[in-house]
Amino acid sequence: MSLQDLIISFRSPELTFLFKIFPFFASEIFYIGVIAPGYWLALNASVFWKLGFLIPFSTVINGILKNVFLLERPDVSLHLIHVVDKSSGFPSGDVHVATVLWGLFSYYFKSRL
Repeated sequence: MSLQDLIISFRSPELTFLFKIFPFFASEIFYIGVIAPGYWLALNASVFWKLGFLIPFSTVINGILKNVFLLERPDVSLHLIHVVDKSSGFPSGDVHVATVLWGLFSYYFKSRL
């Protein structure tokens, strides 16, 4: 059994639904919806001010890294959604930007946890 067959064997409607939600947390709509109100409503607005610069900066860094590694996206049979983007697959832009967002949140708000 190949790795691709193993991955496909784990698919279920419930997991597919769950993993289709994740890209929303790396979308522009989500970031604008978190950063803008957070800046205006938070007591510590500096974290949201920094995120407003870090997220576009990390997107540029991700584009540079994609051009360095030049690794293709996985086979289309593994995709849950149709990918129109012709860029390389590694590093994942969604994961890269989500790591910046949630990493900065955890750094700034660790005392409240």
